Amino acid sequence: MIARVDVIHDLNRTPHAGLRILNMNFDTASPTGKMMLTILGSIAEFEREIMLERQREGIAKAHSEGKYKGRAPTARAKADQVFALDLAGKTREAIAKEEGAAAAAPFGLHPLNAPLRSRDLH
Repeated sequence: MIARVDVIHDLNRTPHAGLRILNMNFDTASPTGKMMLTILGSIAEFEREIMLERQREGIAKAHSEGKYKGRAPTARAKADQVFALDLAGKTREAIAKEEGAAAAAPFGLHPLNAPLRSRDLH
């Protein structure tokens, strides 16, 4: 896991930096503290990998049973509303905010992708 490695690397390379958790008597300035940080990070990474493995297995099982449909494409479901708001002259930011999407999400739907203005196509 990159984040764990980066934290350990940053703590080692910065001379007076460390992580100290007082109620656990945990200090990365000591060799024991560095070892504990490494062990805890490794356990967290292991748990994450196990969770992802189970998720992949569940998805594969659902696919084989014909039950998995995937995540509903919210931006595509709102394409008509996005184009209507576009024709009404709203800005990209206003459309994204009104439709509850990331600022760029609805605009990948447009056939030409830029400019969004549907009226420019006619």
